[in-house]
Amino acid sequence: MRWLAASRSSKSGVTGKNDAKGQAPSSSTMPTTSNVASEHHTPASLPQRQQKTVFRALPDDILIFIWELSISEESESGFTPTYDPNVLLKISAVCSHWRCTALSISSLWAYIPSYFSKDLLQLFLTRSANAPLLVDLTCSRFFDDNQHPFSGGDNLLRRSDIFLAKLKTIFLHANRIRYLSLRLEAYAASTIDLELAGANCKIPGLEGLFFHVSSGLSPWAIPDTEFERIMDASLSLFMKFRNPLLRELYIDGLRVPPKIINVASLSTLSLRITEPIKSLRNYLMDVLKDGASLVSLSLDLWCAFISDRDSEPRPDPLHLHHLRQLSLKAPIDQCTLLAKILPIHQLDELHLESRHSFVLWDEVARLLPPSPPGNTVHIEVDEYLIRLEFLEFSERSRNSTRRRYLFTIEARHGQESNNNVLLGILNPLRFPNITNVDLCVSSAFDNSSMRSLLSHFGVLRSLSVRLDRRSHYTFPIEDAVDLDILRSPTSPLKSLQFIIFSNLTVKMPQATSFLFGLHAIAHERIKAGLPPLHLEFENCEGLTEDLLRKCGSKK
Repeated sequence: MRWLAASRSSKSGVTGKNDAKGQAPSSSTMPTTSNVASEHHTPASLPQRQQKTVFRALPDDILIFIWELSISEESESGFTPTYDPNVLLKISAVCSHWRCTALSISSLWAYIPSYFSKDLLQLFLTRSANAPLLVDLTCSRFFDDNQHPFSGGDNLLRRSDIFLAKLKTIFLHANRIRYLSLRLEAYAASTIDLELAGANCKIPGLEGLFFHVSSGLSPWAIPDTEFERIMDASLSLFMKFRNPLLRELYIDGLRVPPKIINVASLSTLSLRITEPIKSLRNYLMDVLKDGASLVSLSLDLWCAFISDRDSEPRPDPLHLHHLRQLSLKAPIDQCTLLAKILPIHQLDELHLESRHSFVLWDEVARLLPPSPPGNTVHIEVDEYLIRLEFLEFSERSRNSTRRRYLFTIEARHGQESNNNVLLGILNPLRFPNITNVDLCVSSAFDNSSMRSLLSHFGVLRSLSVRLDRRSHYTFPIEDAVDLDILRSPTSPLKSLQFIIFSNLTVKMPQATSFLFGLHAIAHERIKAGLPPLHLEFENCEGLTEDLLRKCGSKK
């Protein structure tokens, strides 16, 4: 949580009128914006002796780290992490020690979401003291000043008034705002822009801006003049909040002129284009031509109306010397066209989202580096995702990574098709330096494709077959590896020395022949003078030491 890291070492000591005594909620219900005053200030009923032995058992730094994990929520936009303030209020009301600790860490209170009531907004602004703020505000016909969005026909002007009132309160602390997220319905953006005409909206310390505009209408569904008016108002509002020294910029639903984006200062840029555009390539060339400092770039083109597919000769690639992370969300043919102007082979991460579009295997294969780093690869294929991660570990520690390359593609063609897509992408490629393969299987994994899959890698020494611990499925161990591959003299596994099975399920008698056959192959390899085959089983449900001994294991 990056907005916590900046000020964790300093304690603000902010206390209010009722903050000195230990307090705990009188019931297990979660505090809301309306009842926080009564529930959050109820005296604690726990004995003092129990508070010392239980609630003070952990050092404060570990306790705060646990709190951060417990209140954290995933951010759909990827702009910043978020957290649930109601959980923080409950944590701070458990006992006097927890309360004093929580109040002393001002950065815990620095996330300001849109649904805060006036009183709760003021409470968090006070408790956050001088900590840098992350502000997340929404104004649309589907969002009220309650915690949960709802749909209805309430007056949008009232929502704009609520938004402006909160914005005015927050802007009293403008010097503390570091990350600002604005999600606006286009008609609301027009009203807000008009109300803020002539106002000073500059945020001198702003490092990250997320600006989302959504009209809920196709540009073809409203008159051109009305659409242009809405977009002009949205652009005017964006310019009120932009900062020439931004490091991170996320623009969603608005095509901003290149000269206004000022990419020269950015390390992260994310664009989601939803307007008609004649030449996407020319637009991106203009936007990115000064992007030498860019480290991360994300382009979402699924809703873009591209009238020209850029048939003119290909220009030279852009000089984005520091670019390491690239995300392209578009049909595969559009992704491959854009890749020709981007420094693909210097990346550490490449993410493609092709959805249901046809995957051109050879074209995608050209996007991968010819010699990825390291001797280890993690492979994952499921219904929606293909993931290849190449790793080079530090010589000092197996858990420390020196270099990595990550390739992911979201292709929604189903499990069987994604298996074929992966094999098609790998078909022209060979990775002779890879000696360790970690294969994360899914519920529909077909081990008959393993020979073709593993043939693309070098002289294998180690193979791990595992099921993700978070998976809701069970995976029978007998479906992990085809024993004929281990027996074949031409198999890519003939030089294998280690097989690790993790999080798989052993059910008898179905797994009997597999386990007996696996141990028999290990003994046969020793008799044939081949390197010994070590078998390892990690967290395999139903597997016991007694069962392993019965199947021929000597350990």
